[in-house]
Amino acid sequence: MHFCVMTSIFRFRTIELSEAKQQINHHITK
Repeated sequence: MHFCVMTSIFRFRTIELSEAKQQINHHITK
């Protein structure tokens, strides 16, 4: 159970980072 929670949190963090990178790239492109 604990491992599943950690995995979901890690996955959520990875999605946040990827979205942040996309936003930064979008600002740089502008």
